[in-house]
Amino acid sequence: MVDILSFDIPTPYPVGPVNLYLLKVGNNNILIDTGPNTEEAKRSLVNALKERNLKVEDIDYIIITHAHQDHMGLAGWIRELSGARICTHVRNAYWLTDYHGEWIRQKEYFLKFWQRNGVPDEIINRMNLFWEFFKDHSVSTEVDCFVEKDSLFVIDNFEIEIIYTPGHASGHIVLKTGGRLISGDHLLEGITSNPVLEPPLPGENERPMSLPMYMDSLKRTLNIRGINLVMPGHGKPFTGYKEVIRRRLIHYEKRKEEVYSKIGDTPRTLFEICREIFPDLPDHQRFLALSETQGHLDLLLQEKRVAIEEMGATIYYVRR
Repeated sequence: MVDILSFDIPTPYPVGPVNLYLLKVGNNNILIDTGPNTEEAKRSLVNALKERNLKVEDIDYIIITHAHQDHMGLAGWIRELSGARICTHVRNAYWLTDYHGEWIRQKEYFLKFWQRNGVPDEIINRMNLFWEFFKDHSVSTEVDCFVEKDSLFVIDNFEIEIIYTPGHASGHIVLKTGGRLISGDHLLEGITSNPVLEPPLPGENERPMSLPMYMDSLKRTLNIRGINLVMPGHGKPFTGYKEVIRRRLIHYEKRKEEVYSKIGDTPRTLFEICREIFPDLPDHQRFLALSETQGHLDLLLQEKRVAIEEMGATIYYVRR
């Protein structure tokens, strides 16, 4: 069994440090995720590698589990120093290859999305300030290998199983080697992985249904055989992952009913429903709260228990 080295790298986000994993396969060093593009994260990675008699220049491959800054931000810097080849899911392409262009595209999308869903201008402005905070936490880089579905990553006859698990991000993948699952943010033990809102990719008409996708991915993960240990993107490795998944699914079913109860007999906007479910939120949590609330509305739309009514430029949800 190949050794997997792990290091926790600091992030400037409320979630805390991010876990990176390094697989030594023959003469190849394969890094799973990178940390954000901050000077503190760079120093931490350099020191963590040095403690293991390695340098950034020794990294041969980088596999990105998903396109969030704490997991991909240093990919370009590492590649510049080491020439490492980068592999990820194709839906992560825009964030990695045109980071600032994608940052602007998503900012513009969400400005219109929030306005259509009843978010007051004052709160939109404050959320945009938090969006600005992420602006320089990654850089553009070339990507050498894109996967679109479950695949095998083979190095020196050693196989890493890549499993597509959309939900927390539409391009999320997890990696299985032996009995170990490197889960990114798909499976976390201590906190719930928020299925984050995303715009449609260029050329698509509909945004990804993040929460329905995530619940489907959780159910798929229940059927993966031979997992003895989950190595997550945040927090400590854990066993008993099937119970973690079952708790998540029960939580989402309960929250869906709570969202349904808040719609009542009068049309409600996404913001109005979210405000009742998550009152008095700090600004840095509003995006995630709105993402989760929209996810439950998406579930209810799929179940045909609610419908959308447009009044002027604003979207409302009503019971069917």
